[in-house]
Amino acid sequence: MYCTVEEIIKSSKLEFLEMALSDNLKNSYEEIDEDTKLLEIKNIIAGAIEDASAEINGYLLKKYTINFLKKNKAINKFCKDIALYNILSISGNDEDGRENNYYLRYKNAIKFLENVAKGTIDITPDDDTETGVEIENKRIGIKIKSSKKLFSRQSLGGM
Repeated sequence: MYCTVEEIIKSSKLEFLEMALSDNLKNSYEEIDEDTKLLEIKNIIAGAIEDASAEINGYLLKKYTINFLKKNKAINKFCKDIALYNILSISGNDEDGRENNYYLRYKNAIKFLENVAKGTIDITPDDDTETGVEIENKRIGIKIKSSKKLFSRQSLGGM
């Protein structure tokens, strides 16, 4: 898994998660004590993280190892975004309403993963402990490639 339950709770308010998941708790929302409610919410979040991690693996395991991906901050961020979207989807995400921000973050995460899978974007390690070798040029994060410029004012005759 590329993020933790605590990171999800930290990045989103617990009250928001309680409200979003209130219909999905096993017991009646009003009848259970706080500890039981928190445990059930954490179990739902853990399931959403597993789903998000599996989705990321589907895109990236051909190119990268799990140990490499676990150390990458971008993958951690996108795992949290996908997991939060999955949590909101459980309760019927309204893509036109307040949850639209989570939907957009989910779409951006999927677009990023598709570009990494295509080879348009390369992920580099966030630290050089993965290979034990210094990273060339000390680049950390994401590397984007594109095609050469095809048209310019000079090649089109100043049009």
